[in-house]
Amino acid sequence: MIATLITKNNRQQFLQAVPRTLLKNCDVFLGAIDEDEDVACGVLAAEALPDHSLAIRFIYVAEEYRRMGAGTVMIEALKDVAYEIEATGLICLHEAGNESDGIDELLTETLFYSNPDDSSFIYSVSLDQLEAGREMKHMMCFALSDISDKRWKSVGDKWRKLKGDPSVLHAFEDDRKDYDQDYSFIYIDKSETSMGLLLVYENAGNYEIDTFQTAGKNADVAGLTLINNAVDRAKKNLPGDTRIIAEAAGEKVEKLLNGLSGGAMVCVGKTTLYYFDIEL
Repeated sequence: MIATLITKNNRQQFLQAVPRTLLKNCDVFLGAIDEDEDVACGVLAAEALPDHSLAIRFIYVAEEYRRMGAGTVMIEALKDVAYEIEATGLICLHEAGNESDGIDELLTETLFYSNPDDSSFIYSVSLDQLEAGREMKHMMCFALSDISDKRWKSVGDKWRKLKGDPSVLHAFEDDRKDYDQDYSFIYIDKSETSMGLLLVYENAGNYEIDTFQTAGKNADVAGLTLINNAVDRAKKNLPGDTRIIAEAAGEKVEKLLNGLSGGAMVCVGKTTLYYFDIEL
């Protein structure tokens, strides 16, 4: 196996497997090639972060070539890139189910390390197991489908003004159409002293919670209103066996979903943040 930098000249061999949003946001693309058969068999995409580290956002190896060294050669090639650009280190946030997909082992074998404090569990519950109040149709809570791009930008400005969790700001920098427009909601009270965001995206017929954050004086009211609106609308329009997945969404959303499901929420995996330090 050998690794190669993906460029305009060879990108058609590799990038069909990479999600569109990653093509837009990532900066380094590497591919794995089986020399014997001269075929592309793996892709790795990494994003350059403001702290001058590189974050692995995507790694894929074709099933028939797994455990043959394709992942390893791409990781080692990324380390070479990191040394060349004098990056501070490599990170990889990996989401794994209860059965291993081999990525944890790959990262450990290539000398990445993790901190238990940076790990969190992934929970899942079916829509028909959730109970919530009726959708509250008032001027304080909107689905993304009901607001303009200009209003979306103003929400980000208000979030900054309220000094909400800064990690949420990435949502306002991304294309809001990356999120599901019908089941993602924003909440802003009349006095603009509290607000909240519930952003979800559809994945293979299920819905994953990307962001659930509130800020201001009535944060609890904002959170409950967001959940009630999203769950009530979903129950009216989606099959009951639709899975709602909370991955690294925080204690607040886990507690809410567990309460609304009567304790039916189950753990289906774990999210782990891995590090590799670059010593120049």
